[in-house]
Amino acid sequence: MSGIRELSGVTYLGPQAGGLERVAAIQDENRRIVLFDVSFAANGTINSATAVSALTITGGPDFEGIAYTGPVRNSVFVSEENSPRVREFKLSSGSQLQSVLL
Repeated sequence: MSGIRELSGVTYLGPQAGGLERVAAIQDENRRIVLFDVSFAANGTINSATAVSALTITGGPDFEGIAYTGPVRNSVFVSEENSPRVREFKLSSGSQLQSVLL
């Protein structure tokens, strides 16, 4: 997967097969949520990280934070750097569920 850079925030999604852990990261500059499978050593260092998919989302232009809602809702809340706005996106499609101006 190309163009992965400037990751601003990361959130834990849960365990995967083969002892891997799934995380989602928000890209700072190109409106994408990137899913990674990560392998950790016993001491907590990262053995490997593989990008498995990316979702293009609306809004921005500069996202900073990301928080997972859990497996039932299967979405993430993403904060914007230059406005007091938080958006919620569905992880299965990248569609926006809601936008809240704080």
